[in-house]
Amino acid sequence: MKLALAQIDMRLGDITGLCSRIEEQAVIAGRRGADLLAFPAPLAMGVAPGALTESANFQHDLLASLEDLSGSLGSDAPVCLVPAIIPLGDGSLFEVLMLRDGHVSPLRLAFFRYKEGSPFDLWSPPIIDVDDARIAVTFDVFRDISEVPTGCDLVLSFQVPGFNVLNAATHGAAAFKTAGFDGLARDNRLWLAHLVPVGGFDEAVYTGGSFVIDEEGALAAAAPHFEEALLVHEISRGVPALASEPAPPTPYDREEWIWQALRTHLRDTVIAEGTSRVALHLDDDLPSALLAALAVDALGPRNVLAVHMGREGASTPAESAQEAARAARVREVAASLGVRLIERSIEGTSGAADRDTPARPRSRQRLAAGVEALCLDEAAFELGAFPLSPLTKTHYALAGGAGAFAGFGMLAPFGDVYLTELEFLARRRNRLSPVLPPRLVGLEAVREEMRRVVCRAVTGSYRDPSHAERVERLLRGLEPSEIDGVLEAHVDRNLPLEDIPCAREGAAPIAMLLLLVRRGEAVRRRLPAHPVISARSFDERAWPAQLAWSDLGRHGREPMDAESLASASIARFRERTEGEAERMRREILGLIGGMMGLSPEQMDGISSDGSPERIERELERLQGRLRDAAEGKGTMDGREPSEGALGGILGTAGTYPFFSRN
Repeated sequence: MKLALAQIDMRLGDITGLCSRIEEQAVIAGRRGADLLAFPAPLAMGVAPGALTESANFQHDLLASLEDLSGSLGSDAPVCLVPAIIPLGDGSLFEVLMLRDGHVSPLRLAFFRYKEGSPFDLWSPPIIDVDDARIAVTFDVFRDISEVPTGCDLVLSFQVPGFNVLNAATHGAAAFKTAGFDGLARDNRLWLAHLVPVGGFDEAVYTGGSFVIDEEGALAAAAPHFEEALLVHEISRGVPALASEPAPPTPYDREEWIWQALRTHLRDTVIAEGTSRVALHLDDDLPSALLAALAVDALGPRNVLAVHMGREGASTPAESAQEAARAARVREVAASLGVRLIERSIEGTSGAADRDTPARPRSRQRLAAGVEALCLDEAAFELGAFPLSPLTKTHYALAGGAGAFAGFGMLAPFGDVYLTELEFLARRRNRLSPVLPPRLVGLEAVREEMRRVVCRAVTGSYRDPSHAERVERLLRGLEPSEIDGVLEAHVDRNLPLEDIPCAREGAAPIAMLLLLVRRGEAVRRRLPAHPVISARSFDERAWPAQLAWSDLGRHGREPMDAESLASASIARFRERTEGEAERMRREILGLIGGMMGLSPEQMDGISSDGSPERIERELERLQGRLRDAAEGKGTMDGREPSEGALGGILGTAGTYPFFSRN
């Protein structure tokens, strides 16, 4: 059986375009002898469609179009598998739509309905037969591999999670061994095909690099990363692919993968907006210059418009010279990248707003930033361009001072990348061609931008200048790597303050950074969208905007949680009930002692000497004597009965003083 994996990229939800690509790929795959053709998971509606699954007409259009397409495919076309998300009850289900014999079959739902009442459930991988091969289909191969029945030849896995720099399972063929895909195939003696999407879909971005592994765990075939491809390979049980093993795929490189992922996401996002142009504010700093380089790599220099905001109204010759030097450096960056530079002038902003008293310097800076943002949006609108923002994840974390940037662009490609990471991305980009000046590729450029970020965050969070100055002084001694290290531990790994590696100045700067992160929650929701490439983005980490609590540490106390409190409650309950059980045990022993005529000293001996076993033996003896007395074979004290059966109990011999004579 020949399997084909269509690693294609297109705008999600474009049903007409999707059907056209399916037909095109089916023709090509059929010519190459493929029996089964699979398509990536996000193409139909993404992996997080939200309320789109509730739209009955969207579901109708998708299924009707696929039904018409299935009927038009020729008899030599392969069986096609198209993943989609369908509504199911109050939720939704990752489904695989199979185009075969002119019909569309939702595999998981059909299998569940057909096998209702059997051990098969809705989440079990469905099984299909194609050209005498049995194929299990899954969206989570590590979870479902144990449920694949014996006799299957191939597990076809559709990747759902987007690229994550820390998750090797999202890196495609470059990390098939690191992620453990080879072990799954080898341990279960199955061929394994993993289809990795390529491109940007909303906030998710995929690297491509689909691959096929034989039952020995060897790489049989692999598609390239970050580009479209049609991978076709023969699946033969018992015939390992070692003899025809392809060249090893490109090894995983963190900076390379991040750069390519951001480039791919930027390109797809801009095209989805119906344009091919972007506009960005180019300044003499690392984030904006690196953003311009990324946009050039994604769209070409002719489609990148750099807007430079010159500031007029300098009060001294030194300020005029400084502004002229800044403008010259910006022109140098634009010329090196080959982008069009649009220069605008912003007159002194101190008088831009009607005020009774002169604005403080930091207020003027915030007002100037807001005016620059409006000028960028205006230029982008006039030129039909998509506005970009240079904000990084560090800016998002310390968003209390980013209020002026709330309308600054519609997409922030670096919004899930910390500021210190930009230095390594810039060095990597300059190794290809030195498009960025040396002054912007180094630690000093990162320090300068971090200083501005912290200054804006502090002044935006504290209105009292003296208080803001104290907080800024506290954070001023931290290196950029220390600040981003604290933010990464708090945001990405959700560590409490005590578990975050302390800076040289102790825990106080850490607590202050966490407080600034909490205070920026409301502003962060107004910042531009961004791709997600980290273990935990701010979309997932969102806290209540009105939250008053901030992590200030436990002050030396042991950590408390609900589990420990529940265990303590159970221990107290057991302690209390054990006391009551002891009291009840003594009362029962007293009753037994009275029935058996035991002295208090004997009762104490029973209580202290092997009490559970001895009490059980005494109870058995008591039961035996009661039976003997009832049958007239003896008395409770072991002597011969003086009367017939139960005579001692009913008579007046006084043998059983613990029974009432009445």
